[in-house]
Amino acid sequence: MVSLSKATVLAASITNDSLARREINEPVVIATTVFIGYDLPWRQVHQLLLEAAATTTCISQELPFVLQTSLNGFLISYELNA
Repeated sequence: MVSLSKATVLAASITNDSLARREINEPVVIATTVFIGYDLPWRQVHQLLLEAAATTTCISQELPFVLQTSLNGFLISYELNA
């Protein structure tokens, strides 16, 4: 179950991909972004994010991958897709 505020519903376009994918029995890719400082090695961050996906229930182990989406002033943006 997902709960959205009225402001979010009015200000954004919302698509429910999970229902259509469930009907045709295909997985849905969900992404989350984290911001980590430059002081941590990128290989360690990738490993920890993939381990987090592996220990989460209902996540396919075939699909998870990590992208570095931006290099900011003090932080790197990592996106975990699972």
